[in-house]
Parts: sequence; structure tokens; C-alpha cells
Amino acid sequence: MVGRALHLNLDDAWQNEPLALPVVDARVWGPRLRFSAPRRLIEEFYQAHETSLATPFLLYGSGDFHHLTALRLRRIAGPIGLVSFDNHPDWDVRPPKWACGAWINRALEIPHVRRVSVWGCGNFECWWPHQIFGNRRAERAGTLEVHPWVDDRPAKDRQRRGAILRDNWRE
Repeated sequence: MVGRALHLNLDDAWQNEPLALPVVDARVWGPRLRFSAPRRLIEEFYQAHETSLATPFLLYGSGDFHHLTALRLRRIAGPIGLVSFDNHPDWDVRPPKWACGAWINRALEIPHVRRVSVWGCGNFECWWPHQIFGNRRAERAGTLEVHPWVDDRPAKDRQRRGAILRDNWRE
């Protein structure tokens, strides 16, 4: 039986005292999974912690592990739409496949994930020439929406599909 909340401790980033959550010590995995990992290691981790990853409220590690979110999506009964709030679109199509910068693509590979929407991107990855490394195919197909902030961008960038301004982000 999966509990309602859990701290899967990968790197001691969260002190458990104020949260008082049950803790699973997974620090042995942390250094090997930080930022990126080979598929084999990701699958070993998933097998070892599949039940923990299914916990409705799961706190795990620093932001160096958000690529593990795609593993959590495997057990959700679909179809689902995923909304991510991040300064980076995490849509990179280059290797490594299992990495912080590419986890949105792993989510899109899951059959019951119908659409992913990333809000709040504010860095270079949404703009030429860096956007050529993004999953533009998914964006054109409508399965990936990227909504970058454009307040500080040139006027031509404000025409980008999904662009948001302080004045229109609620529309």
C-alpha cells in the first residue's frame, strides 16, 4: 500500500524535521542519478523504488533530480496532461536521454501522456540558435506547448507561439 506522502531522500537536500514525512533512504542512488544517468541505471532505480515513486505527494532531492518525474508518470492511469513550471523547457533532443534537460521527452514517450505544457521558461533554450536542440517536432504536433516569458525579448520574439507577457499570462 502506497502512503499519501513520502520523502525519497536522494541527497539530503531536504531536512525532514519540519515536514515530518516518512523517509526512504535512497542516498546511495543520488550521486549516480544526479543531472543524468544511463537508461540501465534509471530502470534499476525504477525497479527498486517503483512503489515509492507512486506516492501521491513525493518529495525527492534537489532540482538535480527532476528528470525522475518521468518515472512517476508511468504508473498514473491515463490519459493525462502534464504541466511543468520551469525556467528551462527540458526538451533537448540530444543525448543523454535521461537528463534534467530532456525529461519532458521521456514523459512524451509514455502512451497515456497526451500533452505537456511548460510554463515560465526564461532562458536561452527557447531562442535561436539554441531552440534547434529542442523537441520542435512535438511542438509542431501539438503534444508539447512551451510558454516562455518574452517581456525582455525583442519584438519579433513576442510573436513566438506560446509567448507570455506579464500583461497576458492569465489569458
